[in-house]
Amino acid sequence: MEQNSHDSFMNGVMNGVIDEGEENPDLVSGQVELIREVFKYAKRFSSKRFVIQITSALIEHPLFPSLIQDIATLHQGGIRIILVAGAGRRIDAVLRQFNMEPEFAGGLRISREPMLPLIKMAAFDTANRMMSELSSHQVSSVIGNWVRARALGVVNGTDFHMTGTVERISAAQIERVLNDDIIPILPCIGWNNLGQAYNISSLELARHLASNLRAEKLFYITSAFRLSERDFRFREEGVVVNNGALTRMTAAGARNFLEDNTGRLDAVAGEIIVHATEAVSSGVERVHILNGSSDGVLLKETFSTKGSGVMIHADPFDAIRPMEEADVSQVLRLMTPGIEEGQLLPRGRQQLLEQRGDFVVYVTDGSVRGCGALHEYPGKLGEIAAMAVDPGYNHLGIGQKILRYLIQRSREQSLKQIFALTTRASDWFMSLGFRKGDLSHLPEEKRLSYNKGRNSRIFYLPVE
Repeated sequence: MEQNSHDSFMNGVMNGVIDEGEENPDLVSGQVELIREVFKYAKRFSSKRFVIQITSALIEHPLFPSLIQDIATLHQGGIRIILVAGAGRRIDAVLRQFNMEPEFAGGLRISREPMLPLIKMAAFDTANRMMSELSSHQVSSVIGNWVRARALGVVNGTDFHMTGTVERISAAQIERVLNDDIIPILPCIGWNNLGQAYNISSLELARHLASNLRAEKLFYITSAFRLSERDFRFREEGVVVNNGALTRMTAAGARNFLEDNTGRLDAVAGEIIVHATEAVSSGVERVHILNGSSDGVLLKETFSTKGSGVMIHADPFDAIRPMEEADVSQVLRLMTPGIEEGQLLPRGRQQLLEQRGDFVVYVTDGSVRGCGALHEYPGKLGEIAAMAVDPGYNHLGIGQKILRYLIQRSREQSLKQIFALTTRASDWFMSLGFRKGDLSHLPEEKRLSYNKGRNSRIFYLPVE
């Protein structure tokens, strides 16, 4: 089903361009780069998970139907969408209808017990609005209670009453919904083991979902968001500014930005950046903060290298460094399962010490979680070898980060081509741009020592 929807989506893209091109042949030529980008990203994101949080302020916006149409387009293109319905403005309006004034402390709502039925009504109303719009595009969706929550309690002397915090996500149940080609919609409500409901932050909920479901991307779509050079302080390290507006930050850059702009950011913008940074630190590679009052912003951010919002991302190389002598024992531990299963060649401590300059390690929390090596050969050829990752950290994409790091190193060393020998990782190497090769792609030394009994497959990648 996913593949069929993906094909239908791509055919629609091409047919739209070709139809217009019949009237204006120059249009096709002018759109070539755009078409390439769309195809590249559509293939990359097919079957990936996108968590999208939408603020309730956008529901009354004239472009809200267009935003939902774009979400339907992503879904029909094979991307697995999880929606989080923000309800802040709607909750405020409902409370005031019943003569209850909204209360906040530290950017969080104080949910008194008499308010809770009204908060629940507003939360499910916004979720239902999303469901109705999706139905108009023949997209199935369902609202579910997949969030276990607990009371936030008293914080710095403030009793938050029925405001809660996320305790656990029922990821397996959400996976079953996604596998049925249905979009799950989560309101900003969670329940404890006794069935007690709590009002939870939709920003926090989206962050937990993205982390637990190993989402490719997390989107926060707001009614207005811009970080201008005129209004805020930026450090040069870890940020990218384009036309006077901040467009990209690493997690470290975002933390510095928050520290440098205390008192300048409004509470909601600050909370979004905090949750975005925490999401990146927990393994989500990219978080996008978009202004939903701009038409097509979600598609532009997804299918274009230019983008249109603020992206907070992991620095793929921040945890990678050359292997040190003290790391050798941990590297041997990582490699042992692969050696025993015949995926890696046996290596001893002395050999690792002799080749120490070729190896890099990925370190988190002071421990080595991944390793890899780049061995150089005559003729400006290099070999990717000894790739291993701690199984408990596979979801962080460590192997891919190490490989990209080694590819970059091969360019810095002016190598012409790199190669890899593998018995079981063929699909992985091909997904990262390697091509299937033969003995002619190996340096003479490697050809002479090639183990025909092992029968490893050969992959190569030009890097000039």
